[in-house]
Amino acid sequence: MRVKSIAIFLLLAVVLNFSPVRNSKFVDIARSLTQMVFYPLTFSVHSISGGIYGFGANIFRLSGVEKENRLLRERLEQSNARVNTLLGVVSENKQLRNTLEFAGVKYDHKLVPAEVVNREANFWESFVTINKGISSGISAGDTVMSEDGLVGRVEKTLNNSSTVRLITDGKSRVSCYLPRAQVFGVLEGGHGRKLKLSFIPEDVLIEKGDEVLVSSYSERFKRNVGVGRISSVKKRLDDMFQDISVAPETNFSRLSTVYILVD
Repeated sequence: MRVKSIAIFLLLAVVLNFSPVRNSKFVDIARSLTQMVFYPLTFSVHSISGGIYGFGANIFRLSGVEKENRLLRERLEQSNARVNTLLGVVSENKQLRNTLEFAGVKYDHKLVPAEVVNREANFWESFVTINKGISSGISAGDTVMSEDGLVGRVEKTLNNSSTVRLITDGKSRVSCYLPRAQVFGVLEGGHGRKLKLSFIPEDVLIEKGDEVLVSSYSERFKRNVGVGRISSVKKRLDDMFQDISVAPETNFSRLSTVYILVD
């Protein structure tokens, strides 16, 4: 009975709302009543349908955003690859220019550029491995340099690699010369990042910043190669020699490219 009454009421509401009758107070009142009764239902239906449409539209928009982000990521990766390639070319060109500068201006020797591929260092010993060896004309005993100064000496060679003992190594000794003071001495490694300059008499004036070169008496390194500069000078009353430290020209913590002087 209740269902039948609701069906009749719904039918009446449809007839009244779509009725062609106009300017009838009864019809207007009845139409208003049915609209008031069914407003919550129609509002809910519209809200639900609008929500479903909005949800679908948001999913579509999110899908588009995800696709756009993927394309942007791909373009960024391509740009990064191009930048890395250009940086590699710039680095290689710089290395070639430096090699030409060494060969043409600074030193009358063949220079073989090489990359540092491994480091072995502890409190007493300091070695690096480079990616050039016998096949590049390198031999044990060759002098090794950086763009700034002396690095060390080739200790042993393989066909495509070599081991270099750094001047900071505890067993390293370099016969050196100070042009301003016109005095000879011996540089010793094994003192951390600094070198110790020995056998400088106490009556010789040594100043901070003085240049230190490989001397002409050196049997292990090429003469006149820059080694470093005086970083500190101390005179001891009970010693005939001064206590002098030298800061190497080469920054060993950033050493990546070296040059081997080959006869």
